[in-house]
Amino acid sequence: MLRKGCSYPSAQQVSAGEGRVSHPTRSLQIVCNVDIICGTMGVIIALMPSMARAQTPCFVFVQGGDGFLDCGRQTQITHRGDLEGFVVSDIKSSAAYVTSRTAGAIDATDIVVSTVTIVDLKSRVSRDIKGVWSLVSTCGGMFALALPEVQRKSQNLLTGNMPDYAPYDLFRCSTDGSITVGKLKNGELWEGRPPRMRIAAASDFGSYQFNISADGSQVAFCNKRLCVYSSGSRTTCIRVAELVTGIPSVSDSGEVLVSIGTGGTCFYRTSYSFSRKRFEGATDENKDECLGIGYWKPGADSVRILEPLGRDPQWIEPSTAELLRAWSGRELDHRTK
Repeated sequence: MLRKGCSYPSAQQVSAGEGRVSHPTRSLQIVCNVDIICGTMGVIIALMPSMARAQTPCFVFVQGGDGFLDCGRQTQITHRGDLEGFVVSDIKSSAAYVTSRTAGAIDATDIVVSTVTIVDLKSRVSRDIKGVWSLVSTCGGMFALALPEVQRKSQNLLTGNMPDYAPYDLFRCSTDGSITVGKLKNGELWEGRPPRMRIAAASDFGSYQFNISADGSQVAFCNKRLCVYSSGSRTTCIRVAELVTGIPSVSDSGEVLVSIGTGGTCFYRTSYSFSRKRFEGATDENKDECLGIGYWKPGADSVRILEPLGRDPQWIEPSTAELLRAWSGRELDHRTK
């Protein structure tokens, strides 16, 4: 059960940048990151092999420990095999990925130190930041996805600014920062600073499982249902047939991408590297339901699978996709020389 058997680091570890603690009984690097479960029953998941039916054409996701791009055709962006996260900022033309290493152990518990590598896709200059174990792209920047008591005052890793999003424990905002949504201490999801509109009760969404579109007009969240709230309009929901993990991504047109169970069986080396093929040394502990990239738009009667294997999808602009392809080609050339 690698996809679900995991735990968060303590607030002290996160704030101190000390990395994270992996599962004490496994040598594999199994950390929960944003694997909060959304739902378990409802509609049938359908296959959708092409993005031709989606209004928003491009997204990135993680598959087999690498970053991938899909604009109707899949392109592998990184060629490392050890990624534990991959996010993009359209407005800053930047990408970032998370990797980690085991730095030792305390009482049979591995101490895992994570590193975020941020790449300026135009200049192709990269830099590393230690101690960040998970990322979210929001508010026109990139933020460490930390525990609630830590994220309230969280540094934008692209600009170095540290805005205060109180009274929210967890937050997301539009690209220009003008519209903010967040989780209050009572667990409810609200919009505005100060909070003006309640979007969802605490029972309607997982603590981390909400997001806002680039222009701030759409908010997606999930628990036993996958929902989209449109500013000035009603909330539309659908019951989900399989487990949904991670943070949803919602476009300005209300289209949602999620990491969702497909019903198939996969073998997990880590929670980010998995395939249907059993690898050498794999046991039943490595076996779990496959994750794929699901697509839903309010009004549709099912969540459709865009990619049968993958997780952590994010909508991006076609112009950013071109920069990713160019950077990927250059990185691959350097690795093969």
